[in-house]
Amino acid sequence: MADPLRPGATWGGTDPRTGKKYTWNGGYYYNQPVPEAPTNDIMSTVHISRAFARLGDDPLSDFAVGIYNGMNNNAVFASPTVAMALLQTAQLLLHNSIGPAKTNGHAAVVAKAAARADLILKLRSLAKYIEELPGITPVIAATSNFVLITPSTHTPTTPNVPVIVKVYNMATTKLGVKIQMRGKFRVLEYRVTTAGKAPQIVATSTDTRDAVLPDLLPGVLYVVECRAVAGKHLASEWSDPVAHMCT
Repeated sequence: MADPLRPGATWGGTDPRTGKKYTWNGGYYYNQPVPEAPTNDIMSTVHISRAFARLGDDPLSDFAVGIYNGMNNNAVFASPTVAMALLQTAQLLLHNSIGPAKTNGHAAVVAKAAARADLILKLRSLAKYIEELPGITPVIAATSNFVLITPSTHTPTTPNVPVIVKVYNMATTKLGVKIQMRGKFRVLEYRVTTAGKAPQIVATSTDTRDAVLPDLLPGVLYVVECRAVAGKHLASEWSDPVAHMCT
């Protein structure tokens, strides 16, 4: 039976490729495929680094303040997946939990860890939101204060392995690390290991100045290692370990 709403089409048609009947509004079947709707989707050219998740607690708190300052009242980011008031609350919660976690025992440490995880989750959500904004460009995305990943025009090489020259007590609950490093890298990662626990990255740095490993426990022996990272899945081996007692 001819269909006056779709010229040239009749009800009851079957797709010879699939053996299934063509469908249209109201459950009617036609002898012609229903054309797919055109799409104007354009793959985002913006990629945001998630390296903030590896920052220490104080640097992470400061980073979140920067994101709040960049996105709050910014017309480009009118409908963020996380309201700026909630981001600010999460940042303050982490900031206010750092001190108590050093002196008030296990419950305070757990509370700080929960606040940190929540803030990182919110930052990840906002990063994804920006990447998926229609028409977003690197220049516009940069106004959020997130760190953008810039595509390289050359093939990166595996960086050299850093050498830890000295580990020393910088202040209570903080160790300082002096290294030697040759060659190019994007970031240096520092991890510590204690008895019976898996290694944990506690600090990152973009230069070779003495690094600070924060939020450590006095009286605990820490094994410190460092590696250089040049890009995704491209990093040096971990340095030779150096053990030092935190005071």
